[in-house]
Amino acid sequence: MRITLLILLLSTSLFGQTKVDSIFSIQFPTKPEKYDFSEKKESGTAFYSNNEKDSFVVMRLMTDNGETEFKKNLPDLKSLKKAYEKMVEVQIKAMREKKFIFKDSTEIKINNFIGYRITYQNENSGNQNAESILLLINGIHFIATYSKIGEFNNEKKSEFLNSIKIDTSNNPKQIVEPYDLKEKLLVLSLKGIFLIGFFYLLRKYKKTTANTV
Repeated sequence: MRITLLILLLSTSLFGQTKVDSIFSIQFPTKPEKYDFSEKKESGTAFYSNNEKDSFVVMRLMTDNGETEFKKNLPDLKSLKKAYEKMVEVQIKAMREKKFIFKDSTEIKINNFIGYRITYQNENSGNQNAESILLLINGIHFIATYSKIGEFNNEKKSEFLNSIKIDTSNNPKQIVEPYDLKEKLLVLSLKGIFLIGFFYLLRKYKKTTANTV
């Protein structure tokens, strides 16, 4: 997560739209630079576009075999929330080192995927100076952050973070799909009714056939 601090210092000025991977895409105001990195057991890719006023950063992070292990052992909703608690804590710490002080966090949904929005403020004035969106999908951590360099622009922040799109064509997941007991019971009941009706008609047919012989 310390890489976030380095990326916030970098800049570019060309227009572009970025598809981070097959799941996550976002619209940058200018064409972003790409940066691949590896730190201990964590690796990832960052996209960043900065100017003299503000910074736009997206990071894709995952641990070794993280996606494979996730698909083998899909978490339940409770486990997902715990994973987000750790993710939020790490992001808050990383941003604090750059004087972006945690203000609040809110659970959100993007394309029906659970995520978290974190807002930061200036330590002295209390004014908002940054905002992050966190998503954990297929065991991959996605972090999109808008932050102030010279001036906080709420419109640019909203345009950037609200442009996040999740591609569901490959059926990405966050948690194991819950077992719908009511639905299963309904299906079993319908099957039972069908079988009872079938045997009733079969019995009636045999009786009718016997009477006509």
